[in-house]
Amino acid sequence: MTCADKIIPYSPCVGDCTRCPAKHRAVIYGPVQSRRRGRSLGVNLFPLKKVCSFDCIYCLRGRTIVKIDRPDISQVQVNIDQVINILKDVLNKIETDTVDLSGNGEPTLYPYLEELCSELRKLCDEYGVKSLGIFTNSSTLKYENILRALRYVDHIEAKLDVSLEEKFKIINRPCETIKFKDVIEGLMKARKNLNSELAIQILLLRYITDKGELIVNYSEDDAYNMANILQKIEPDIVNIYTVYRPVLTSYKIEKPDIELMRTYSKILENAGLKVRLFIE
Repeated sequence: MTCADKIIPYSPCVGDCTRCPAKHRAVIYGPVQSRRRGRSLGVNLFPLKKVCSFDCIYCLRGRTIVKIDRPDISQVQVNIDQVINILKDVLNKIETDTVDLSGNGEPTLYPYLEELCSELRKLCDEYGVKSLGIFTNSSTLKYENILRALRYVDHIEAKLDVSLEEKFKIINRPCETIKFKDVIEGLMKARKNLNSELAIQILLLRYITDKGELIVNYSEDDAYNMANILQKIEPDIVNIYTVYRPVLTSYKIEKPDIELMRTYSKILENAGLKVRLFIE
């Protein structure tokens, strides 16, 4: 397979996804000055169209084009050699603290993830990259082949925006086959079986539906429920933030009041969790 004529191999980050000339089509992008990961190069495994198991209402990448719940070989858009060769070329020109699998969709849906992570591990070690990471929506962590792939990464940034099935369906819009309890069990399984640093990523928001109904995920009940769940998962850290770039969906999304975000964070801290709150 070759798709090099359809994708942009590398695109430097301009800091605003809405102005990026690559429009999510770069295989390697950045370096991004990440608030959580430092100076980071991103690896985008779905440069031609967004492939994800969720269709989150707040996604800065826009709507999901291919919605699947597990890796599918028919959705391969870039091969391992292309990823490694492009990244090697970039690393010869640019210094970075971290390399992170992220980009246009859910990276754990890449069918050859274990082999790719093994090659990325070697490359990061060769170039002295401090950390190899992955940003995931947590929906596939129950699968053994995914956990085998993640043995090669140093850092897992795992999404968990809600603490109830009902809000999970509304905000994250998962494939029908994905249940909230399976996501929690997958996170617990990853914590138990991997030595990687595990960070839970929570995005707090206000969502006003077409009918004018207000949906939030940061009430005190939300926070106490989340604290109970996270105590079972035992993450190394919990990163709490809100929308900070333009949302590329048609949903009406707003930031919560800062004090309400602080209250939510404090409830998690009081439950014994290490929390970082990103206001801006």
